[in-house]
Amino acid sequence: MSPPTPTPQQALTIVRIIWGALLFGQLVVAGIFIYLTLDGGFAGSPDLHPLLGYVAVAVLVVAVPVAHIARQQTYKANWRGDAVSVNGYITGTIIYLGALEGAAIVGLIAVLVTGRLAPGLIVPAVAIILQIVNFPTGKPLQPAPPRIP
Repeated sequence: MSPPTPTPQQALTIVRIIWGALLFGQLVVAGIFIYLTLDGGFAGSPDLHPLLGYVAVAVLVVAVPVAHIARQQTYKANWRGDAVSVNGYITGTIIYLGALEGAAIVGLIAVLVTGRLAPGLIVPAVAIILQIVNFPTGKPLQPAPPRIP
């Protein structure tokens, strides 16, 4: 027997809780890593700085469009009637937020390993801002007629 499908309002609540938990976790990790870096308690390796910075930027540059496309394709595959299904909305949103969180964590690891805040902190900052801007509104769950130009 499969679990019951949540209502659209329940799905929105679930996704918002996940959104908040992911952001909270990233901000806590960022705070710890920034403290360790500024305190000098973690002796990073500045020699790795250029490479890790490039890796972090590459992950962000790839993750943002891939996450957006994956979310849209998940919504498209779960289009029912004039709206995205509840399970499709939850799945697509988690995919998007998870990819952005991954990019943020890679940037934070670069900060910790190198022992330098700049420019490694730019990647998690951008990823976190994108997550904040993409606060779950539930709009795809609301019926809308197809928009064909």
